[in-house]
Amino acid sequence: MSEPKKQNYLHGAAILAAGVVIMKILGAIYKIPLRNILGDAGYGYFNAAYSIYNVLLTISTAGLPVALSRMISASSTLGRYNQVRRTFRVAYITLAVLGALLSALMLLFPSEMAIILVHTPESTQSVFALAPAVLLVCITSAYRGYIQGHADMRPTTVGQVLEVLVKVIVGLTLAEWLLHTGESVPMAVDEYEAIRLIDLEGLTQEEAAEQMQVGRSTVQAIYNSARHKLALCLVVTVNIVGV
Repeated sequence: MSEPKKQNYLHGAAILAAGVVIMKILGAIYKIPLRNILGDAGYGYFNAAYSIYNVLLTISTAGLPVALSRMISASSTLGRYNQVRRTFRVAYITLAVLGALLSALMLLFPSEMAIILVHTPESTQSVFALAPAVLLVCITSAYRGYIQGHADMRPTTVGQVLEVLVKVIVGLTLAEWLLHTGESVPMAVDEYEAIRLIDLEGLTQEEAAEQMQVGRSTVQAIYNSARHKLALCLVVTVNIVGV
């Protein structure tokens, strides 16, 4: 490795290391007060939704930004700038499509994902709220791969630090504000349907499962979740909102 390239590599590595330290500090600043604001139960619901978000984000971006940066670097070194543009365009479209599909999945089926994947129906609203982030991160990953392919780590590091900083400010502000605007629990369409079929129509859980075209165990989980929310509405006087 030539001396100028070695210097560039060390400089880029130092920038990334500094960015990681700053993000770790901001992450600690975010998690501790967020848990204090939401409480153990609320923080648990948030973590459950965040685990779904992380899995889908890993699926949509696994290895693609790194592969893009290497392909961009190789083409740029050889002076093939048209190939650089074509590679970035293909990667951008691929990541955008994957991100859009997975974001749509979270937007359309938040309650199903919360119940089936993490067995925490109370995380439905968090899953719904995190949905757009998958698409946004996929798009920014394409740009980060492109910039890193040109051996410039500063925009990537600055972008990641700003991303975490905005998450800290907006996340804590919204958590504090929403906590004081009146408590509410989300009830999904399938939960309303389970209550209607079992409590209003008088069907058994097996019959309701057949009507809803799902398994009996799924209907039982949906029904129990809906009854729990109704109990909260009656006893704790929280609002029920549809999702």
